[in-house]
Amino acid sequence: MGFQMHYTPYGKASVDNSKMGLYFYPEGETPTYIMRNAVIIDPFMEVEPGKDMHKEISYLQFPKEAILFSAMFHTHVRGQAARLEMIEKDGKRTTLLNLPRFDFNWQTVYHFDEPVRVPAGAKIVSNNWYDNSVRSGSNPDPKQTVVWGDQSWEEMLYTSLFYQWTDERVGAEADATKEMLSCRMFCSLDDNLDEKIQLAEMNPRIRAAVAPKFAEFDGNKDGGIDKSEFKPVLAVVQPILANERANPAPRPAPRANP
Repeated sequence: MGFQMHYTPYGKASVDNSKMGLYFYPEGETPTYIMRNAVIIDPFMEVEPGKDMHKEISYLQFPKEAILFSAMFHTHVRGQAARLEMIEKDGKRTTLLNLPRFDFNWQTVYHFDEPVRVPAGAKIVSNNWYDNSVRSGSNPDPKQTVVWGDQSWEEMLYTSLFYQWTDERVGAEADATKEMLSCRMFCSLDDNLDEKIQLAEMNPRIRAAVAPKFAEFDGNKDGGIDKSEFKPVLAVVQPILANERANPAPRPAPRANP
């Protein structure tokens, strides 16, 4: 269990008074179903200085049929728009949630009027747009290349999904979440959704690290890295992410609104 609090300085010392409540079923009563949570992320994101409507994309692929109940988008202050889609194996595309004007100060969980059936093999795709231009009054520093980070002046693509595996019951768990999340890093780099990773779809700093050995990683020489070839790629890119987390971007100086 993790319990993470986020704080923003506002000019005076404060004491945290957060609490977490646990609610239990009455003795002798047990639930029937399990509500699961998984998060779509893109730790490889990179927003160039001055860019408006910069797009980043990531997804999760569901290995078994599931029911999707709700979703939540989370980015930081450069977040501009977001759209959640389901793409089935036959190519059918359905928009599940659309926020054409994302607001960092208005982040909520959206519950679907009717739960969404997610067929086995379908992708739930999170499309996110960012404004790193001078036209955004909330942009801390339009001259900065922005990558993933915990601080609000850095950025995130973080889309939370709440779902249930249709064949899963309490006491007879058959959780496929671990299988789904085992490919999350791969999905973060597969921007064109073809289940292969080409150099062209990587952000510049990741492409620069992978390019020298790309031909070696591409074992079947088809021009793309598939899931079976991804492990050595991950070994190259993970130190980049670790270094960025250990050395986050400094807080930028306040700037006047344009």
